[in-house]
Amino acid sequence: MSPKDVKKTSISVRPLREGDDFSLVARYIYRSDDYIYPAWFGSEEIGARVIAEMIRRPTVYRKEHIKVAVSEGRIVGMVVSCVSPLRMTENDLEAAFSAAGLPCDERTHETFEDYYKEMCEEREGYYVANIFVAEGARRQGVATALLRDAVEGHPLCFLECVKENVDALRLYLQLGFSVEKEYSGACAVPCFKMVRSV
Repeated sequence: MSPKDVKKTSISVRPLREGDDFSLVARYIYRSDDYIYPAWFGSEEIGARVIAEMIRRPTVYRKEHIKVAVSEGRIVGMVVSCVSPLRMTENDLEAAFSAAGLPCDERTHETFEDYYKEMCEEREGYYVANIFVAEGARRQGVATALLRDAVEGHPLCFLECVKENVDALRLYLQLGFSVEKEYSGACAVPCFKMVRSV
């Protein structure tokens, strides 16, 4: 049974573990952003291979930064979140490409400069980097459960939301985030920087 076949059922949120399908989680991370990852990797296949290696390395996507939503034993969603500022270098990204057996080109440098470098210079707090729910598991509270779990116990949290993603914006507002500023994000996509302070 695929995640598309998930019926309304109980959802549990837990840390990503060794033995979980890192390739599936890497695909979910890739699908969580329709702009950065296609421009950076060129295809989901390449992106998933590299991101799976990033899960094993000191990047924002390292295993310890990922929680998954599980329904009937299957991973149907994930959230990537971590303490800020992020401690990651461009060399960490290059090492993931090398481990995946793929060349690293100028797009990685541009992505690091346009996106990850800003995260490495962010204020102290807690950063929600990615959230994704498989199509068949949507509208069942999975995203809410993932985001609540991610921000619990963190007095200052922030994230970026693509301005035209009204469903995500609605969820973030419902969970106490507010728009701090609007800016042109990576790939020149209009985004909101959102903050939650408790």
